[in-house]
Amino acid sequence: MDKASSHTARSSQRYYSQKLDETGIHIIPFNRVPVKSLDTSPMDFCGFGLLKQGLASRRPITVKGLWKICQEVWADIPVPVLQCSLLQWNLRCRAVVHVHGQHIE
Repeated sequence: MDKASSHTARSSQRYYSQKLDETGIHIIPFNRVPVKSLDTSPMDFCGFGLLKQGLASRRPITVKGLWKICQEVWADIPVPVLQCSLLQWNLRCRAVVHVHGQHIE
């Protein structure tokens, strides 16, 4: 999660608290989220690339069709792959700090 106002709103905070109660999954605290660093965002360094690969051979005609295909492709991504990218988050943050905010890949 980043520091966007939609993520810091009270309604969002209540939602995160509810999800924590339901799933036991913690939201990453804002003070541990680097601002606008593509190298440290799991969706940017992993999720979107996998989604684009899965969409490359598909040709939806409508927005509804695109959404359906996106959901299918996302559902087909193995959970361990996504978990691995999340586990790399802390290491990637440290690498970005080590190079003073420069690109690491």
